[in-house]
Amino acid sequence: MNPALKPFFRQLNLLYYAILIGLLTFFVAAYVSAGMLAEKNLPDMGWLIFAAPLSGMAFLVLSQRLYVRKIGDILKADALHLRIEGFRSATILRLLVLDFAGVLNLGAFALTSNFLFLALAGVVVVLYLLYRPTLTRMARDLKLEGLEKEMVFDPNPPRKEA
Repeated sequence: MNPALKPFFRQLNLLYYAILIGLLTFFVAAYVSAGMLAEKNLPDMGWLIFAAPLSGMAFLVLSQRLYVRKIGDILKADALHLRIEGFRSATILRLLVLDFAGVLNLGAFALTSNFLFLALAGVVVVLYLLYRPTLTRMARDLKLEGLEKEMVFDPNPPRKEA
């Protein structure tokens, strides 16, 4: 990896893991609290059986579509640094919308103790893990070729001589 990209990916991965830890923490908290809430007399939450999974799936589709659209716009930029910055914003947008889909289903699980919601949140966590930002994913999604790809992957970029 090009040393100039290390801070970029360190920052992006820090954000990725922070959101992932938050999602996993809420996953565990929802699982633990569901048993406590199930014993209380809550109003009928039957509407959640339809609303939460549909909304969650809509957010999954939305996260992918927003990412693809943003990457498509980024590919029009000439400068590599603009495309790399665009990749960062597209990735963050995708991860946040995906996180919202997980939180929505976990909230529904915490309220109803219906394991369908927990399973859907598990699917979101798996997708989240698959979407981890990597150098290879960036090169593939930004369609880097030739010199640009070499500039990104080369650990020893050519130095300007004085």
